[in-house]
Amino acid sequence: ASSADRTARNRAKVYQLNNVGQWDDRGTGYAACQYLQGYGFACIILVNEEDSTPILETRVSPDDIYQRQGETIISWTEPQNGCDVALSFADAAGCTDLWEQICTLQRAELQAGGWHDGEGDDDGPSHLGAL
Repeated sequence: ASSADRTARNRAKVYQLNNVGQWDDRGTGYAACQYLQGYGFACIILVNEEDSTPILETRVSPDDIYQRQGETIISWTEPQNGCDVALSFADAAGCTDLWEQICTLQRAELQAGGWHDGEGDDDGPSHLGAL
């Protein structure tokens, strides 16, 4: 597959649950797991399809917080702030790609003993756009 195919299938919308139980659309872009050398860990990143600015950038958690919903949605609750987040993919293959990357990263980090217990460990990025 060419990089253009891969980008198209990784197109997703990010949603955040608001305080009245409604899902707010936070933007559309391209999702990937990316290792951030400066931080020394992997993040889930969604970059805006228009200008490539980050909409979502959050550390991959070692905990079992991710849920696959149907063919095209991955959701979780952010450990740092308790926000519920969902990625809704245009293509089921893109959702499967990201899901497998998350699972692979979790296994690799746990085997390497690279994760701590999470106590006070909020040095890395965890933000949704302008929240």
